[in-house]
Amino acid sequence: MDELFSILLVEDDEAHALFIERGLRKAGLANPIVHASDGEEALAMLMGPRALPVTVGLVLLDIRLPKIDGPDVLKKIRSSERFSKLPVVMLSTSNERKDIQGCLELGANSYVTKPIDSAEFLEHVRGIGVYWTKVDRLTKSRG
Repeated sequence: MDELFSILLVEDDEAHALFIERGLRKAGLANPIVHASDGEEALAMLMGPRALPVTVGLVLLDIRLPKIDGPDVLKKIRSSERFSKLPVVMLSTSNERKDIQGCLELGANSYVTKPIDSAEFLEHVRGIGVYWTKVDRLTKSRG
């Protein structure tokens, strides 16, 4: 049986974080979900002296964050030998081409726009969870 990796959810909006977690659970995912509310906390959880004692296999990263924004967190992740191949899905309310292109150039694996409609957003979250934890074989082999 495959060991479940943790999902690091980096989201400063508590309501969005709870909604995303709910969507992942509704998709049937049993993976532990660890929540960071800003970029600094996320980097500390991954790379700090008190890094998480679990295997993080997926990062869901909001773009607009306090302290250290999402693209800067992504840069740090990609510059780390240990985490350079860690799947990172960017989440944003922005649908601007420059934001999307910038994240892809920094090495994001995917960019998902948070729709205003909550049912549509829930469906996006379910799809993200199912794809990265059950469908993508490369993610499973990284853990």
